[in-house]
Amino acid sequence: MKLFALFILTFVIAASAFGQEAITETLKIDEFGMIFCCDFGARVDNALIAQRASPGSRIYIVFYGAKQYQVTRRNKLGKERIVPVNPMRDEFGDFQRGFQKRASFLKADMKDFEIVNGGYREFLSIEMWIVPEGAQPPELTPTVDEKDVIFRKGRPQFFRSVCDWIG
Repeated sequence: MKLFALFILTFVIAASAFGQEAITETLKIDEFGMIFCCDFGARVDNALIAQRASPGSRIYIVFYGAKQYQVTRRNKLGKERIVPVNPMRDEFGDFQRGFQKRASFLKADMKDFEIVNGGYREFLSIEMWIVPEGAQPPELTPTVDEKDVIFRKGRPQFFRSVCDWIG
């Protein structure tokens, strides 16, 4: 009886492991805004799992910069208020460098990824897509024209430095 139960359990596990269907068309697997580094790493892990279930596919990460960020600041009395902050130029390049750092920590191969500058939206948005071999890449959907974005001075270092303590 125990041997029969072990056989049935093994059969069910094997059937569920091989029962996954390969992805045949471009599929959005995630979309998010500003998140913590550990959450971002978990989302990249999930994307890699989806990509490995469909051999030959690639993960497209589309970065949409924000027209303006809403940042919480504290005054001397400890009261919080939300302050609008303009973006800096080359935030996409900063995101690329930060992602490469995170991917190397995860020991992910960069050939599995395509990082795309999607333009600008009202708020920062990052989309993850899985694109099977031979399928069309995702269509970019910016909502704000770059000429309407007011940039502040300086060089962005948020994405590059936010995960430094990990690696």
